[in-house]
Amino acid sequence: MLEGYTFYNYLTDDDKELVEKINNHEILGASNHLNIFANIFIHLVEHNTSLEAVQIVAEIQDMKNFFMKTRGHSSIAVANGLHVLTEDINKEIKSKDTLLDQLKENKNHYEKENNENLSKILEYSNNELKDAANILLYDYSSTVEKAVKRILESNPEVNYNIYIAESSAIDGGSPYLPINKYENATLTFFPDAALAYYLSKSNVCLMGAETFYSDGTGFNTIGSDIVGLLCKEKHIPLYFITPMNKLDDRRMQGIKKTIVTTDYKEKYKFPDKLENTIDTIIPELIDVQPEYIYAFITEDGVVPSNQLYIRSLEYIQKSKGRI
Repeated sequence: MLEGYTFYNYLTDDDKELVEKINNHEILGASNHLNIFANIFIHLVEHNTSLEAVQIVAEIQDMKNFFMKTRGHSSIAVANGLHVLTEDINKEIKSKDTLLDQLKENKNHYEKENNENLSKILEYSNNELKDAANILLYDYSSTVEKAVKRILESNPEVNYNIYIAESSAIDGGSPYLPINKYENATLTFFPDAALAYYLSKSNVCLMGAETFYSDGTGFNTIGSDIVGLLCKEKHIPLYFITPMNKLDDRRMQGIKKTIVTTDYKEKYKFPDKLENTIDTIIPELIDVQPEYIYAFITEDGVVPSNQLYIRSLEYIQKSKGRI
């Protein structure tokens, strides 16, 4: 599919491999994707010396449009981040040096703001969760991974049990396994069919968000709704750890997310036994209702799901100058 887009022809071999992995869900985490995109945009200028600035701008826009339709369609953070990384990148730019400077400025602006927000999120997560010795993680999130590492590093005297669910739809658990290097962490890796059992052993459950609504609804990988239901049933606090830039404010205009689906057929053990008349299409993302979420941990603090609306309004005013 990527070969049909002209931008792909101008990527280095290493960058081709990265965008293919993103497209195939082999690299997870919106912030990871955006860091890769920022570097690739710069590489398009640096490595395509025979192209004029206007041609490179067109390829950058081509790549942006592709990932807006794919990753950006399910993750508002990717969509918002791509807009920041390509701000003021247009056909009016005639100089490649000017284009390169603008891309680097956009990257630095994005990284500076993200790092400042992440620092607050990690501080608040540690304050809130450091006494939870038994933590269950569902589906990979780079922000959640950093939060857990901060907790382990900041509290070496506490022995933590980290239960990692293998989120089968996208192999969303294994990227957490390097946490095993911490001496005060004992890891258990289990199939998500055993969620009820391991939640019974947990003090808290942590999850990232592909996006969320101002009403406290969080969206994450298929299976997240089951986690929410189980947490509610077993009285386990479910935290979404996420920056505010994953807010989808279109819901405040009456616009709901469209369901993003994928064909799961090839992931089954015996796909050849599944005839074409058998439906194997599943949703990629699912909503977790506010009543199942204990709180959101963002750069604005630890916010109970039923109090997220006012924080969302404040964020919109700050970031867009409007309500």
